[in-house]
Amino acid sequence: MAFGFKEVEIVKPRTDKREYRRVVLSNFLEVLLISDPETDKAAASMNVDVGSFCDPDGLEGLAHFLEHMLFYASEKYPLENSYSKFIIEVSCELWCTVYLMLARYPFLRSYLRCMI
Repeated sequence: MAFGFKEVEIVKPRTDKREYRRVVLSNFLEVLLISDPETDKAAASMNVDVGSFCDPDGLEGLAHFLEHMLFYASEKYPLENSYSKFIIEVSCELWCTVYLMLARYPFLRSYLRCMI
């Protein structure tokens, strides 16, 4: 699989004026970029093909637990809830949903002029 901007045909309705581009990162993560010049918002969503049906025997609830751990603390945001506070401070919304076969992590930024 090639990395970078590999041109692929993205099928969309004729009335859709947005621009689409597919990118494959060096870690094989596939990214779909969508540009809409008629909006003042920016958003991103990451889907992980692992959900609650993938929990190992004896560790039921692991996917849901890891969803909460994502927002708990990290090396960059070591204090409990410090990442969540940062998200609020920069006017973003962030949430997660764990489904049976995937987890979705969408991000919404209210105004492009505030982007970091």
